[in-house]
Amino acid sequence: MIDAVRSLDPDLGTALHIAFRRGLLDVPYCLHPDTQGRTRSRVGPDGRLEWAHVGSLPIDGPRPAGHAVGAQELTSMLNYVADRFDSTVAVR
Repeated sequence: MIDAVRSLDPDLGTALHIAFRRGLLDVPYCLHPDTQGRTRSRVGPDGRLEWAHVGSLPIDGPRPAGHAVGAQELTSMLNYVADRFDSTVAVR
């Protein structure tokens, strides 16, 4: 990703603007107008963060097939840490 961005323009600030416009840099679920909003991440069954959609990010290797995350899956992902690690902690 660094090489892809740096190759866009000698000026790093300009290169960053171009990269966000083209979707080479994108932040999952970010509402900032500079992001394309095409990337999505998810918490996998084993609790690791993984890509659901990589959008136009210049990432080598296998690309995830991607799928829409429904309400039940989103709730499960959001509660993963609490369900796994906080269940024995008393709530005050």
